[in-house]
Amino acid sequence: MTQAVATEMMWQAVHHPHEGDGALGGRQLSGPADEETVGTIARPNLARLLAAIEAHEIAEIDAVAAYRELASTATDPVVRSLLRMLLEDEKHHHRVLSGIGMNLRGLASGAHEQRMFPRAGTLPGSLEMLRRFARQEREGADELRRLAGEAPELFDGLFALLLNLIAMDGAKHELILRFVAQELQAANDLTLEPGEQRPG
Repeated sequence: MTQAVATEMMWQAVHHPHEGDGALGGRQLSGPADEETVGTIARPNLARLLAAIEAHEIAEIDAVAAYRELASTATDPVVRSLLRMLLEDEKHHHRVLSGIGMNLRGLASGAHEQRMFPRAGTLPGSLEMLRRFARQEREGADELRRLAGEAPELFDGLFALLLNLIAMDGAKHELILRFVAQELQAANDLTLEPGEQRPG
């Protein structure tokens, strides 16, 4: 698999058709990565990061197998649906982690640089649209959490669970939109001539 394919796989996985997953990878590493200092610039220990990511990849494979078995034997339709949701999440997480691992290996070997985003600018209107959608995602997530809190026992708690899961997706989407807007703004800034100001 080439670095370009791995990068595309990782970013396409972020918006896979299934909804209900956590932020990228769904988990945090057990502790902060060691850092190596080069001059005044600190950089992460890539070998340690890669080992941790690969360990999580293996754990996701085990989880996928376990959730698939549990979902296939569940007789209650609600339980079966929730387990299938977990299964899709774990499959998605494994795809994302595989892409991260591929890019870390490429970075460690010097096959490509750390920057993954192309430095192509965008129209100011597109940036404002991204920021507006980010705000809407945050506001929508807040509203769903409020609704879930109003009826925590409805349908034996399933109502609140599902609304909170969607709210978590909203928080994830807000982070993605703000990151993309930030990168595109940086691209716009780099394409300006000295002294030139971006219209609008």
